[in-house]
Amino acid sequence: MLIAGLCLRLFFVLKFPAIPATQFFYEQIATNWLKHHVYGMDVGGLSRPSICAMPGYPAVSCLMYALTGRTGAHARLWVMVAQIAWIFFPGLVTARLAALLLAPPKTPRRTSACIPSPLWLAVLCPFTANYAAVPLTEVFAVLWTGLACNFLVLALRRAQGRIFC
Repeated sequence: MLIAGLCLRLFFVLKFPAIPATQFFYEQIATNWLKHHVYGMDVGGLSRPSICAMPGYPAVSCLMYALTGRTGAHARLWVMVAQIAWIFFPGLVTARLAALLLAPPKTPRRTSACIPSPLWLAVLCPFTANYAAVPLTEVFAVLWTGLACNFLVLALRRAQGRIFC
């Protein structure tokens, strides 16, 4: 399953890479952060601190720049390859959420039997697989949303067990 998902994401990255307009903004912040130790933008030829964006995605880009020794457009492919790894986590989290929702509330240990079908759907979904080919924050948004939903279901089950037992 995971190899099929990896191949699909590699296909999107290599065949259909897309560069959104916001990518230049994130690249500039990450480059300034790495080279000048300033979280900011170039203004008048100088790096000026900025609070225009949350630091999550520029931090990932900065990490990839440091690991590859490349910045900006020269490192985009490596950022997208890193997103391939990150996009697998939402697939696993989504499969776990589906298993939690499909399993009876009183049997939390038996959810592993429900995982294969949702995992196939999650790793082969073309919509989320396409996110790997576009350097954007959606990869991380899908992951954190899935984790939040998992914790919500677990919290509701725990609360339901305390109220009615």
